[in-house]
Amino acid sequence: MFKSRTVFVVGAGASTEFGLPMGTQLTSKIASGLNILFRDGYTQTNGSKEILQALQNRIDGGGSDLNKLLLAGRKISANMESAISIDNYLNNRSDDEDIVFMGKLGIAYEILASEGSSSIAIADGGEIDLRKSSKSWINVFCKMLHENVPRNKVDTIFDNVSIICFNYDRCIEHYLLHALQRYFDLQEDHSRAIVNRLRIIHPYGRIGKLPWMAGPAFNVSYGASTNPQRTNLLNLAAGIRTFTERFEDDHETVKEVRQQIAEAEVLVFLGFSYGSMNMDLMSVPNSASRVVYGTAFGISVPNIQSIKGEIARMLGRNPRQINIELSINSKCYEFLNEYWFPIMRYRDARALRGSR
Repeated sequence: MFKSRTVFVVGAGASTEFGLPMGTQLTSKIASGLNILFRDGYTQTNGSKEILQALQNRIDGGGSDLNKLLLAGRKISANMESAISIDNYLNNRSDDEDIVFMGKLGIAYEILASEGSSSIAIADGGEIDLRKSSKSWINVFCKMLHENVPRNKVDTIFDNVSIICFNYDRCIEHYLLHALQRYFDLQEDHSRAIVNRLRIIHPYGRIGKLPWMAGPAFNVSYGASTNPQRTNLLNLAAGIRTFTERFEDDHETVKEVRQQIAEAEVLVFLGFSYGSMNMDLMSVPNSASRVVYGTAFGISVPNIQSIKGEIARMLGRNPRQINIELSINSKCYEFLNEYWFPIMRYRDARALRGSR
């Protein structure tokens, strides 16, 4: 269990450890799926058949013209090679509602399909093979959670931790349900209740909630079939928000994100790109944070210095008042193994310094 108020900020790099795509891999998949083409005007020769079926379902319900949407999809496909990310492209083209809609549909389709092929997908018998994700950050995270928590106190396991997840997938919630149930030998209902207590915020939405999760949002099983006859891809797309559709400052989700940042004593970034719009969303006048740890795999040293300044600004702090450590050599799994003790023992270390 975490001794200090700890907030994890999770980006796309963290989900790659479960086999989900990010960056150019994701844009390439979306480009392929949305590039829907026909021979002789009737026979589909390219693109996702499931996306086309979902669009036809929408048209049958009185939606936009099919040809306009297909054209928007092909425009997205043609520009993915030049895009920083699909999110950035949709922000650039926020004035075109057809492109935004098709982009969300492409995201929802690829994320759901990627969940189904991930290392934590449900196997035969309704179980997941946790051994396949033994080299993932969330395995280490669970070990940190387990430390010094007896089974009769398992309901308190998330008392000092929360997660701000900028990803559309449900990998974290899905894994924790199965991992806690197995480790503590819990009934599934008990494990569900515990994970539902975890404060996990998706600022840009997600592709629906898992069926057992609390709340009124549309639900879909982890890695469910992308066949639109079984899964309403349109509803999944509706749960996604773009940068431009970000909430106003007084929206409850933004308030909740900023409250978590403001109250955090220890802040941990995992697989996060430190994009300016996301940093702005989390900005607070003065955070309680005294230490910040984060991955910065593949980021140059000059950019690291700028990112540290941005983190201090986000927290409303003088850079000299806060210890910021970013690792350029470690991905999420290695990083949490390396920083386990300083993250978990911050309160003990602070008390020891104060006694000198």
